[in-house]
Amino acid sequence: MDRDDEHSAHTDRRYASLDDSVIPDAENLKVTLERALPFWEDKIAPALKDGKNVFVGAHGNSIRALVKHIKRLSDDEIMDVEIPNFPPLVFEFDEKLNVVSEYYLGK
Repeated sequence: MDRDDEHSAHTDRRYASLDDSVIPDAENLKVTLERALPFWEDKIAPALKDGKNVFVGAHGNSIRALVKHIKRLSDDEIMDVEIPNFPPLVFEFDEKLNVVSEYYLGK
């Protein structure tokens, strides 16, 4: 997609205050993880360590990136993981945020 395409993030008014060089032309799993990981580290992980339940609503690469990080999967391993849009995927963690169980809600 060209940067001047009407569907490009470069022409989206929501990003008008950003320098054009920081707006990606495309986003792969590595870039998505780089974007999502600070949210995991700053918001989600501390809440989980405090014993809180956390709901993350997202789709596509965002969820895939978080699952890759949470389950400590390699690039090859995450390619084989199917994550449906619904039902929600539930992770239960130990005190060090290691996954102790995972299941789909309602199954």
